[in-house]
Amino acid sequence: MSNSNSEINKAIASCDIENLIYRMTGYTVNRLGRKNSVYNGLEPEDFVFSVFEKALTGIKNWPHKKISFEYFMFKALQNEIWAHLKKLKRRNPDKKEDGVDESYLIDIPDFPTENGTMEDLGANIDIETQKKTFLKLLEDSGASETEIWIFECWCDGIDNPAEISDLIGVEIASVYNALKRLKRRRKKINEERS
Repeated sequence: MSNSNSEINKAIASCDIENLIYRMTGYTVNRLGRKNSVYNGLEPEDFVFSVFEKALTGIKNWPHKKISFEYFMFKALQNEIWAHLKKLKRRNPDKKEDGVDESYLIDIPDFPTENGTMEDLGANIDIETQKKTFLKLLEDSGASETEIWIFECWCDGIDNPAEISDLIGVEIASVYNALKRLKRRRKKINEERS
């Protein structure tokens, strides 16, 4: 168990978990509204529990020495909601109603079919494992907290620096500087891996 994971377990044990879940669910409803179609078949609680799952499994790392547990959880929830809205917008960019696409489509990754069937290729790719591996490589290479948050935003489909700045609560200039460092670091890591 990683140090961050044990800290998350301690924080969950010591906080008023029912109140936190209630507040996070309210935040989700406040951000997405009350239309069922906006949730794309999910419930508000699904977003909250997805954040808890990612935190407990180590997909989202809590820098416990820098920010509080609640701040981390709400930032991670905000990230989940942004990714969900971005996904809805990608599915139907022409939809103008409330700026949210209400279509219900299954997100199917686009894998090339040259070497076998798509099912064969999809079975061999574990995105979450690749993400965790690369996050570990970033941490080992000395990436800053901002660089790690930016990478997680990229993984959730958020690549606009202004959106990232709003999401993680860092000034836009700092985001641009971290983006430059992250791109260089990512290139170096990929060169070392190949």
